[in-house]
Amino acid sequence: MTAAGATINAARQRVVDRNARDMAEIDRLERLIARHKRKRESIRPPYAGAMLEEVFKEILSHMPGRTCSVSGPFGLGGEYGVSIMEGDANLAHFTFRSDGVQARLVDTSVDTGRFAPNSLGRVNGLHHPSMDMPEEIDVWIQMIEKQIAESRLRNMARG
Repeated sequence: MTAAGATINAARQRVVDRNARDMAEIDRLERLIARHKRKRESIRPPYAGAMLEEVFKEILSHMPGRTCSVSGPFGLGGEYGVSIMEGDANLAHFTFRSDGVQARLVDTSVDTGRFAPNSLGRVNGLHHPSMDMPEEIDVWIQMIEKQIAESRLRNMARG
């Protein structure tokens, strides 16, 4: 064997060896990517429903015997409903409009007149304005108790 032949074979072997190392590194990185992809898929981003559940859990910790149920999102406004209950009895209900994680309280007692009857906006409740949620728990308790009192008055009037 000549020196030139040995140099060519050594050069070829270096390329083969480097290629094997590179392929092993690619395999390692692909396994790492797959592991991180599975991990990423298992992480659920926060959403307004989770935030509302936490907020009302805190509020209702000051109102023993009461629980809540959060449902949604529904419709074009991404609305959530929060029902306050005692046992199976639905005592109060609040509607929220979401932009993802944040939720704004919808004032269903006000009609802005913004959407025509039977329009998509009206059917989806977008004719009701939304506002920032009250920060104080006492305000929430008052709002809940007010709805409960109004409901009892309606029930008494029905007989």
